[in-house]
Amino acid sequence: MDKHLVRRITPPLLVSLRLFRPEDDEVARAEAALGFELKSAADAWSLGDVSTLRIRPDEWLVRGIEAAMVNRRLRGLFHHVTDLGGGSAVWNVMGQNAADLIAMGGTLDFGAWRPGRAARTLVAKVPMIVSRLEDGFELLADSSHVAYLDAWLRAATAGEVGTGRAAHAATA
Repeated sequence: MDKHLVRRITPPLLVSLRLFRPEDDEVARAEAALGFELKSAADAWSLGDVSTLRIRPDEWLVRGIEAAMVNRRLRGLFHHVTDLGGGSAVWNVMGQNAADLIAMGGTLDFGAWRPGRAARTLVAKVPMIVSRLEDGFELLADSSHVAYLDAWLRAATAGEVGTGRAAHAATA
């Protein structure tokens, strides 16, 4: 297996946006107020300075804009905004076999993913959003899992996942 570059990066501006009436007309009103598209498909990030990922029928992750700005723009619409940036941790996994490395801890086939594709899934038993980048993958998880995921990623990169040593290293 080729060498992998795994590094934790600074979490982006990240907001959870819920619309309590996500019918088409309400989504259109929200998009007009926000100035960007709320992605309708649940399997890919929209592209742009502000990007969105639909994670439930009534909820989107929004990257690249502050929660206060989203609240100001949506004043008058029935919505809820939560700032997730400080509670999130992000890793970039690069390299020719990055998909295989991530798949060691999950059940999805990441190899055929196109850039921008994303999914909520478990990797190393941790709930996260895995996103395909141009040259690798991004893992977005709750920051409470940092120590465990750092240890698991080190063990997986060293080829120790599945030998029993990874589980010990992750909990030691």
